[in-house]
Amino acid sequence: RSFGSRGVALPALLSWVSLSGWYAVLSILGSQAFARLTGLPFVPALLIIAAVQMLLGIYGYNFIHRFEALAAGLLAAVFALITIVGLPQAHLDAASSLPTGTHAGLFVLFATTVASNALGWAPCASDYARYLPAKTSRRAIFGIVLAAFLIGCGWPELIGAAVATIGLDVAPIDLVVQVTGIFATPALLAIILGTLAANALNIYSGALSLLTLGIPMKRWVSVVAVGILGLGLSFYGAQGFTEKFESFLLLLSYWIGPWVAIVIVDFLLRPAPGDTRSAFVPAGIIAFVVGLAAAVPFMNSSLYTGPIATLLNGADIAGIIGVIVGGGLYFLLRRNVTGNEKYM
Repeated sequence: RSFGSRGVALPALLSWVSLSGWYAVLSILGSQAFARLTGLPFVPALLIIAAVQMLLGIYGYNFIHRFEALAAGLLAAVFALITIVGLPQAHLDAASSLPTGTHAGLFVLFATTVASNALGWAPCASDYARYLPAKTSRRAIFGIVLAAFLIGCGWPELIGAAVATIGLDVAPIDLVVQVTGIFATPALLAIILGTLAANALNIYSGALSLLTLGIPMKRWVSVVAVGILGLGLSFYGAQGFTEKFESFLLLLSYWIGPWVAIVIVDFLLRPAPGDTRSAFVPAGIIAFVVGLAAAVPFMNSSLYTGPIATLLNGADIAGIIGVIVGGGLYFLLRRNVTGNEKYM
């Protein structure tokens, strides 16, 4: 409703591309783990992982809910094992050898990457909550989602940061194998299961985003379309994975920031029941485009570095700027001179 029934096409397109990108990022890791576990070459491993993920997306909503519930319990057990094995090896008192001036920029980069990981799931929220009973407590939903993010994102990220202090300059999968030692097999299985669990959401929600564009196709066809795009991106990203992963996360934050801000402001303003929704809502579209444009000078990626990001020693706060400008402008455009709410 923030953009209109037709105006939502731009964020839907970006969501489709973003979710396909996440699908690719995780497929690479899962396929590397599968190849390491089975001895298969990377390409056959990737094709097998992709086929399973497409099947999960095709089976859809109910099956995904059951699969995610099972995967969550198994992954929690394995991550507990990895924590017990890996944390004692970390050098938590290790001091940085980098120049002091770079610390602020690196911290902002870290914060932006973490935020992108969490915010990247925001467009998918309604895909898995639309069948909740109307009387479901909003506070309960908020609390459960917050706890899930703190545990599901915060826990692995903290362990990852701790393990990084061990100082092994190897590929991610090799790092997992070396750190977990005799428990490498369950750790690799956890990576594979985690890939399937996350990409079941990416491919299903990506398919719904594609359908939002109004393209006449069946849902299973849109699932296959996301899978094929993600598969192509996986082949591209397999070489030079770390740099491309970082750039992708930052690019994701650029558009997702103003979109999330606009949706939140729209929710908080709570238009009165009976408001009509037009095909295009200029307030949302204008605020979204301006929010993105305002973020450009603050961007720092392998594709482009803005002048302000250079002045900030590489600190990338484009996502934050997009949130402030996009959300703030949408709020102003949604208000008339008397302070009454309206849609433009």
